[in-house]
Amino acid sequence: MPVEHLRFIYRDARGTITARLIGDVSESDECVQGVCLDRGMLRTFRKDRVLEPLALDAATSFVDERLAFHREAHPAPLEPARSRARRDAIEVCFTGFKSEDKQALIAVATDAGFIVRPAVTTKLHFLCCGDNAGPAKVRRAREQGVLAITAVEFRTLAETGEVPDDDA
Repeated sequence: MPVEHLRFIYRDARGTITARLIGDVSESDECVQGVCLDRGMLRTFRKDRVLEPLALDAATSFVDERLAFHREAHPAPLEPARSRARRDAIEVCFTGFKSEDKQALIAVATDAGFIVRPAVTTKLHFLCCGDNAGPAKVRRAREQGVLAITAVEFRTLAETGEVPDDDA
């Protein structure tokens, strides 16, 4: 049965520790994705950066106490991490972009050694979504464990090997 909501303590790439509550949850082997209920935006979180799962009905005082604990226990910022997946094995599909923008993104993907797919497949890792991406296609991909990312997140992935998980 799919999980509808998750609450957890999370440490982002810069070392910032926050409490997160997400809905419309989907996941892959390495990440969990969902709509941040504070910001109303689709966000991606690395599972290895989840410090502690929390009960959905946890009291605010308990959440604050756990945040304080983790902030004290993990004060130093994280070193930038590289993706554990080999770049040449990463499959990506682009949807919802103007033709010239899509071609530019395909060039970035090719230069980074990614495999570009014309459609969502069972082996796809990322669906890079433009402003005109169809919500049904995005939902279907996420149900298959594919992570939906923006063009900005894709460019960071191509450059660093990691999807940004912070709110910057």
